[in-house]
Amino acid sequence: MRPSSHTRAFSRGPRSSIALILATWLGALLPARTAWAEVVPVTTGAELEAAIDAAQAGDELVLADGTYAIGSPSCAAAGTAASPIVVRAEDPLGARNEVYGLEGFRGSGA
Repeated sequence: MRPSSHTRAFSRGPRSSIALILATWLGALLPARTAWAEVVPVTTGAELEAAIDAAQAGDELVLADGTYAIGSPSCAAAGTAASPIVVRAEDPLGARNEVYGLEGFRGSGA
């Protein structure tokens, strides 16, 4: 009796086994990468500055309605096309930033 095609797919030798192990391992790691990103609720200027300082690729800083008076925050983290660092209002046009300083907001991530 010939083995079924399903059986043959898993009995092609050590290369198939290694490929299957690597695919399983990578599949387990990829969801963990996106789990590092955070949604950070912000309600004060001090919280906004701290959230900007601590931002990592994929983070989303969500500002509650209000006015945020902050100094000259800078962000040294580097976002990516797939995992940008996002700063947004919880409600459209609900948050207003007043940046006090000579340079305004600076991003220096590589």
